[in-house]
Amino acid sequence: MILTLVTVPLYLKALGDAKYGILVLVWLVIGYFSFMELGLGRATAHKIAKKYGDHARERAEIFWTSVILNLTLGVIGAALIWILADHLILLFSSQYESFQEDVKIALPWVASTFPLALLSSILYGALEGRNKFLLVNTLQLITTVFFQLIPLIIMYRYEASLALVIPAAVITKALMTVPCLVACMIYVPATSTPVFSPKQGKSLLSYGGFTALSGLLGMLIETIDRMLIGFISGPVAVTHYSVPYQAVTKIRIIPSALMRALFPKLSRVDGDFARKLSTTSLFVIIFFMTPVCCCIILVLNAFLRIWVGEDMAKSASSIGEIIAAGLWANSLSQVAVYFLLGQSKPGMVAKIHLMQLVPFVIIMYACLSWYGIYGAACAWAGRCFIDAAVFLYKTNLYRAITTHLLTPISMITFSLILARYNVEGGAYQTIIFLTMGCLWFLTWCFLNRKSEVIRMLLSTITSFISRKAEA
Repeated sequence: MILTLVTVPLYLKALGDAKYGILVLVWLVIGYFSFMELGLGRATAHKIAKKYGDHARERAEIFWTSVILNLTLGVIGAALIWILADHLILLFSSQYESFQEDVKIALPWVASTFPLALLSSILYGALEGRNKFLLVNTLQLITTVFFQLIPLIIMYRYEASLALVIPAAVITKALMTVPCLVACMIYVPATSTPVFSPKQGKSLLSYGGFTALSGLLGMLIETIDRMLIGFISGPVAVTHYSVPYQAVTKIRIIPSALMRALFPKLSRVDGDFARKLSTTSLFVIIFFMTPVCCCIILVLNAFLRIWVGEDMAKSASSIGEIIAAGLWANSLSQVAVYFLLGQSKPGMVAKIHLMQLVPFVIIMYACLSWYGIYGAACAWAGRCFIDAAVFLYKTNLYRAITTHLLTPISMITFSLILARYNVEGGAYQTIIFLTMGCLWFLTWCFLNRKSEVIRMLLSTITSFISRKAEA
């Protein structure tokens, strides 16, 4: 998150709004091609998690089967990028013909490194299945640092050209699969000789097929807003929407880290215990995400003025505030999604996403046409709330938390209203709103003082202090 805060203004300064918007669209479309992975990353984590204990040979068999399948699919994906290259160039830069040559030079690099880049989901999935979350987070952090900084260094050292930035980024990401592969060889552990098992391949594709469909639909739903903005309003509007989106969505790390850590356990336990575990996770996420989202909504305007300048903050702050509200709801649906995936029900996740896709695209198009990028943000956030309601209902997780939702939803709503009074972003108003954010958090802690979450936190803090005192 800190890296994004540092690098985004530098990219904007070097590339300009239009080029940066094209870069965002390039990453989005490349992300769509990741459906070629067919959910094998999540399937690998699920299958390896089930083979805990003395099943090293079976884990190695699962791992290598996934790798071979994934590399094959990666080659097919690379071929598709080559075949569709001319259409992709027009898609990215139809309104800016001067940038088309840069994109044309960059796309072959994207295609040639695609198989290795696609492989990373398998490697991370295998490590997560072995509960190596600290290692996964470390590798992902290093990859992100290199992915952001190396293109930036090259751009400032040589030229602010997409023909340099895009290849530098994709080559860096592809090369980072090497340390991930070494980690898998050690911790899965994977044998030095690749082994392909048709039986394991069928099992992985059976689970991964629905996971892939769900992942593709989820990705479309998550990113269709920026694609439509690019088509209707152009790359500059994409930049004004994506900058607050990138800043705010970094808080997804809170629910994502928790649920990724719990996923191997959800894959092993029965339905009742998995539901109990998921319910506790919901309370933990509500407890943390409510004050975090409220504080972001209250201070985002002032932060954007400092981060990217007053001009962009005027149009971007209201968008980021709405997105923050939507992320609060999205964090709840993550719990239900992981519960279903852990209980081997990826088909239900895919069906729910499929039901949402067409209505969401229609509503997004209408809101964008009538109200611009602010309307797009409202449509995106509205979908997050509907998505959470549907998933919680389908998994019956709503029963335990329904009566506890009134207070956090009221706090989010009130924060949105108050934030509109800080549109000028003055220092005096900002101090007041920062203070109000702290009061929100203290009030939230007071309201939850008797909850199990607070008791667990106090117990953990007390235990930590005691150990330090003894040391």
